[in-house]
Amino acid sequence: MRKIKRRIKVKGVNYEIWLGIVKKSAGKNHFLKLYYYPGDPADENNKPVALKSAFKSEDEAIEFGKNFMIDLYENALTRN
Repeated sequence: MRKIKRRIKVKGVNYEIWLGIVKKSAGKNHFLKLYYYPGDPADENNKPVALKSAFKSEDEAIEFGKNFMIDLYENALTRN
């Protein structure tokens, strides 16, 4: 799994997120599966959580992950 660290901005505050990408092959087709880490991936207690699969490119998967996490953080902040 390739681990990717990105920064997102939610309501004027920067947050660091960790995404994971796994490349799967089926014949000549290659698809990517996207995961997110609820914390630092170096901590063995933080297991990756699957988000979505069947992405055609890494850029598409990362953009989806960033938008998903922005929505997640916005929803969590509005509940407080």
